[in-house]
Amino acid sequence: MNGLHLIGDLSGCRCDPQLLLDGAGFKDKCLEFVRDAGLTTMDASFHQFDGSGFTGTVVLAESHLAIHTWPEKQGLTLDVYVCNYSDDNSAKARRLFDSIVGYFQPAECARHEVERGGHLLMERLNDSTGFYIKAGRQIGDWQTRFQRMQIYETPHYGKIFRLDGYNMTSEKEEFVSALSWVAGLSPEERRRLGEGVARTVDSFSLSNTAEDALALYESLIGRKPSRKTIEPSPWTSARKRVEEEWKIVRNIAHAAGQAVLSLPKEGKG
Repeated sequence: MNGLHLIGDLSGCRCDPQLLLDGAGFKDKCLEFVRDAGLTTMDASFHQFDGSGFTGTVVLAESHLAIHTWPEKQGLTLDVYVCNYSDDNSAKARRLFDSIVGYFQPAECARHEVERGGHLLMERLNDSTGFYIKAGRQIGDWQTRFQRMQIYETPHYGKIFRLDGYNMTSEKEEFVSALSWVAGLSPEERRRLGEGVARTVDSFSLSNTAEDALALYESLIGRKPSRKTIEPSPWTSARKRVEEEWKIVRNIAHAAGQAVLSLPKEGKG
């Protein structure tokens, strides 16, 4: 179901400290905020902890509100969720959320807005960084003996394939489009394409790049040592190792390219 979920962690509240302790007082104020935002209260339940904060929920016709305070930390958590089934209540939810934030006057509000009703394909890069892709619907979800496979329909990438929670490939990526295009070429066109790719790889090969870098390095130090001086140097030894490794990589890439170019043309027997 489509909807908007607002989540807040409020800290350093600069309001009267009593406001974080008074559940009954906030209940009355909260119902007023709900009414002013244009939302409808169905029920409300608040519990006051002895000598401490309070927790409470307001059941809305549009969904709900939840709050929990920590007076000893001058903070609270706040959730406001509204469904948007028949009407878009997003603006009303934001108005209600902002009214409560203003009531407690936090020094900082960690706020998150989550659009409910679709899939949010998260991909974590590290403990503090990642990205997401919005998906409209899930086409399939399979768990094999080894891995989990999923396919989703997305507005930006078309169908996207995920493996163990990571995005692998999609319909609209250049790599996939290129494979489809290559599969439609004639054998002669594939042969010419392969030759062109090989020439391009040679032109920009790591060995040629290393030669250019070495020449630049030599010019920067103001002299060009003789072969006798250069040959045993760590620079030359490292360059040779890189060249040998690059040959291996190039051979693997060439074999992979040949395999792709040998695919049967789509629509042919």
